[in-house]
Amino acid sequence: MSSDLRTLFDQFIQECKYTHRLRPETLRGYEAVFSIFMKLCPDATLETLAPALITQFYKVLQTRQRIAGRRTIKTGVKDSTIDTYSSKLYSFFKWLVAEGHLQHNPLKGVKRSRPAYDDSKILRKGEVEKLQAAIERNYRNHLQVKRDRAMLLTALLTGLRKNELLGLRVQDVDIGRRQLTVRGETSKSKRTRKIKIVRELLMPLDDYLAERGNHNYTTPSLFVSLTSDRGLSNDGIKHWVANLGGKAGVKFHLHRLRHTFACNAYVACKDPLAIQSLLGHSDLKMTMKYLRSLGSEDFGAAIDGMSVASFM
Repeated sequence: MSSDLRTLFDQFIQECKYTHRLRPETLRGYEAVFSIFMKLCPDATLETLAPALITQFYKVLQTRQRIAGRRTIKTGVKDSTIDTYSSKLYSFFKWLVAEGHLQHNPLKGVKRSRPAYDDSKILRKGEVEKLQAAIERNYRNHLQVKRDRAMLLTALLTGLRKNELLGLRVQDVDIGRRQLTVRGETSKSKRTRKIKIVRELLMPLDDYLAERGNHNYTTPSLFVSLTSDRGLSNDGIKHWVANLGGKAGVKFHLHRLRHTFACNAYVACKDPLAIQSLLGHSDLKMTMKYLRSLGSEDFGAAIDGMSVASFM
């Protein structure tokens, strides 16, 4: 019977892909969560999909032991992981109800765990400087150092998602107008947006483009592989992040650069709607989640000039 649930899930994914045109990353997220669900609840069927089964799933998820990293045994998962699982399973169960396969969504009415997000998602100035120093210390040729400078600063000073960064083309960079175009086909929001190239990013991008030209690259992709005439791949940028973080002694992933941009841009302009537009979010609530890493200490300079005389 579990194969019937698998077949229905495949139909759900097909609708998400071709009717709703969801991004591949979103589809992979659904697939990963469903696979874990079926692994931990191998006997799950339409008939047994009920709150009791869901409770059992979360119990196993939070109490099982697993090997992570270098043979490190871990137990449990983060609250944010539970929240993600709940969201993706809810969508699938909602589809089953809409298609007449289930009478009730077993997650409907269940209060979702809202993670506290006490950990900071942003990189501080010292960490960014360590990453920059590692780029300058560890390179094989001028193309690598200029590419890595430009790529790190582009991520930090534009807040692009990974796919948007990898999807940039040479023609999307207008040095004269100081404008970067994020095309809709590479964006999660499916909308094209323009981002200003700030002064600190202008020269590294210009230098990189010139060096790229010296190596006779013909690929339209902006950020290139160092081994062949093609754009940097998903695996390539994962390796870049791991290698750079290891040499700098800074634990980070690419999305932390996006969070870093969002928080620093907000401190600079104090306008959440502007940040929403820059990040390409369709919902302001998502933008506000990005700002959760900001603490009261980050606004010290902004309120330093306050006085009673300036009150409204």
